[in-house]
Amino acid sequence: MFRAVAFDVDGVLTKVNSIWMYMHKALGTWGEAKRNMKLFFEGRITYEEWALLDVALWKGVPYSKVLRIMEGVPLRDGIEEVFSAVTELGLKVIAISGGLMPLLEVLSRRFRFDKMYACELMRDGDKLNGQVKVHVTYNNKGEILRKACSELGIKPSECISVGDSEVDIPMFTVSGLSIAFNPSKYRVAMMADITIYSEDLKPLAELLRMICSEDCLKRPA
Repeated sequence: MFRAVAFDVDGVLTKVNSIWMYMHKALGTWGEAKRNMKLFFEGRITYEEWALLDVALWKGVPYSKVLRIMEGVPLRDGIEEVFSAVTELGLKVIAISGGLMPLLEVLSRRFRFDKMYACELMRDGDKLNGQVKVHVTYNNKGEILRKACSELGIKPSECISVGDSEVDIPMFTVSGLSIAFNPSKYRVAMMADITIYSEDLKPLAELLRMICSEDCLKRPA
């Protein structure tokens, strides 16, 4: 019996595949950020070092401005249907993103997250100070999911995971059921139990309802 669903955010709940890129383009720092990305994929820096180099480019930016940028992120059509479904089914909701916590903060104003994890931008007052706490790395989503489930008093096998990239595969391997939503690579689809290709989230909402039994519907939230 499933008791929770864990979502990746970028590219799944939003139409934006990388909130980091979206932020860089909004602030005019994408040119420098591309060099940092190249260093990471060449294996010359760690994921944490990559995040720190990127965030250093935003030092001094007001956090209030960051939140306004996040409010402009386009969401996938059908997102309301998905959250209506999980509410009806009494499922706990876990958001695990390698992106930015401010986006999850904005989303949590409209949608219920019982647990949420992402990279936390540090600030002094309202200004970013160039530091970051990397809670979600390139390969630790499985560990994060186990932690979230433990805190919610459930087993990872009682959780459905939804993601679109290789970063989500560790989450797929520990959850009871994995769903690749518009997978970015063939390997992602191969590692998932179910694959959905759709421009909107309505098929995911329908699938969640199909997967959960009547007992799931009757269980208190």
